Amino acid sequence: MYHVSFIKLYFMNKNNYLFGFALVAIFGTQSCKKDHDHDHDESELITTVKISLTSPSGTVVSASWKDLTPNEPLGQTVGTLNLDSGLVYNGKVELLDETKTPADDISAEVKKEADDHLFVYQQVPGNPEIITIEATDKDSKNLPLGLEFKLTAINKGAGKLNIVLKHQPGEKDGNRGPGDEDFNIEIPFVSKGK
Repeated sequence: MYHVSFIKLYFMNKNNYLFGFALVAIFGTQSCKKDHDHDHDESELITTVKISLTSPSGTVVSASWKDLTPNEPLGQTVGTLNLDSGLVYNGKVELLDETKTPADDISAEVKKEADDHLFVYQQVPGNPEIITIEATDKDSKNLPLGLEFKLTAINKGAGKLNIVLKHQPGEKDGNRGPGDEDFNIEIPFVSKGK
């Protein structure tokens, strides 16, 4: 407040109240202005989600969800995961923004901000249980992230793998509840006997 009082006194002595008031208003608001130039965590455009599963024998099963035209309701393409029941797969998810050339690897950004993100995997419908999914990677607080996971095909059947990426800055607790959804998609799967 010292600089405001000095300016006010100087201009009162010069009988130039209007000009003094204008300067006080300008400098007073500038000195109280908060810095809003820091980075914000913005949701990235995710056009492609690729799921890759590796069986114990090294066979890779994969499927992708793509939406290169997010404003078009029929712009999605979705592949199907073909599983063998009784197997445990090591899985990973890759996130891309394919509206850019070359495509942006959003997975790297999510990994860098692991303390703010959580992948939630579940089978839909939930009964009968055909697959189970468990995140195998952790953030710096030892909470699950989910870029890497274990998928167990415990029974024969078909359903959908629901994948949700939660953005939970400052409120991540390892549960689905807090935060916003960066995406919420479903990839069909079929689990067959060997």
